[in-house]
Amino acid sequence: FSAYDGTAMNRSELVLVLDEGRDYRFQRVHGAPEPTITQDEDGRAVHHYAMSSLPRRKEEPRRPDDKESEPIVRVSTYRDWDHFSSWWWNLVRKQLRVSPDMKAKVAELTAGREDERDRIAAIYGFVVTDIRYKAWEFGVHGYKPYSTDVIFERRHGDCKDKALLLTAMLGEAGIEAYPVLIYADVPRSHDDLELAMVQHFNHCISYLPASGDRPEMYLDGTATWHPSNITPSMDCGAEVLIVDGEDGNIGQVPWPDA
Repeated sequence: FSAYDGTAMNRSELVLVLDEGRDYRFQRVHGAPEPTITQDEDGRAVHHYAMSSLPRRKEEPRRPDDKESEPIVRVSTYRDWDHFSSWWWNLVRKQLRVSPDMKAKVAELTAGREDERDRIAAIYGFVVTDIRYKAWEFGVHGYKPYSTDVIFERRHGDCKDKALLLTAMLGEAGIEAYPVLIYADVPRSHDDLELAMVQHFNHCISYLPASGDRPEMYLDGTATWHPSNITPSMDCGAEVLIVDGEDGNIGQVPWPDA
């Protein structure tokens, strides 16, 4: 409800016209008002939210994100994170392809590396170094990665392309990995993931469950100047969605040691 630039608001309104036959979930935080509910001429429910006399925002260096303090109404048609993950996984799962050239590259990268961590580091190093970051997010590709064999051949991709390529190449090496949706945020404000919705995320990385004496790992395929055991500051502390097939599990990227 507050102005994007922090100026005072005399009146701010949100009107939601809800289609019949869809299941909606709502969340109100930080003093957001309850709605006035009516029907329009087509019989659709109309939720009308209004706030008046909103003060000017007090700007401070390194202040938390507005979502931590300002009134917000969120609405989603996803029941829960499993429902959301089912949608996203079925959008991306057919993009996981391993070409003969990818198999050969994985074999080359892991040759002579007996320790699993060394194999992980070699594949991660290839993805962050040889696959350039470039976002071609046309149409559905704002949400759907390109296929991993195409990403490998082109040698470029955005964050979700790189995360899916990591997943495919690690899988070829026998290492379990899953894509992760995350909000990259250097100051790291609190992530309120109560309501399942895509707007919670702006970035995609990879998750490796713990294996043997190796702890779980989060790998960011865009982190060119970071080794595999150092997570970029924009990822640290984030609550994230780990997409394990059609299951959605909430995890947290650990903070680094001092």
